[in-house]
Amino acid sequence: MKTGPGTVEIPSQELIMYSNNFMTNNNTNHPLVMVIFGASGDLTKRKLMPAIFSLYKEKRLTQSFSILGIGRTVYDDINYRSYILKELKEFLKPEEQNNSLLETFVSDLHYLSMDPSVESDYSLLLKRLQELSGVEKPDNILYYLATPPLFMV
Repeated sequence: MKTGPGTVEIPSQELIMYSNNFMTNNNTNHPLVMVIFGASGDLTKRKLMPAIFSLYKEKRLTQSFSILGIGRTVYDDINYRSYILKELKEFLKPEEQNNSLLETFVSDLHYLSMDPSVESDYSLLLKRLQELSGVEKPDNILYYLATPPLFMV
């Protein structure tokens, strides 16, 4: 897969991983990690996070589920959680909001500031996936590209 201006080849052996199943029929003992490229962008805050929260609220996600947001905006986990919590409160309908569930949901959010067009940054992604999954070779990962089309060339 190539990405970004000047197109950088992404090493497929380490990074092309897949999810066994996004919903509760998870057939692996490894935690499911959803990686969102473009996690600080408009699509993520307006559509994606409210939709994932809805699945969470309906108990349609695995027990060992976390989200790793990827973006060029600089956040740490705590700041990213605060940002998403604020955005969820803005974009969820009032009747969909449950403060205790929202707090629990955002506690499963993590963030990695990286530039997807910089090949060396992918070692940071692998390290973070290892931390979140607790395994050396994470294999239960769902990638979501909430990025402009120019990054998918």
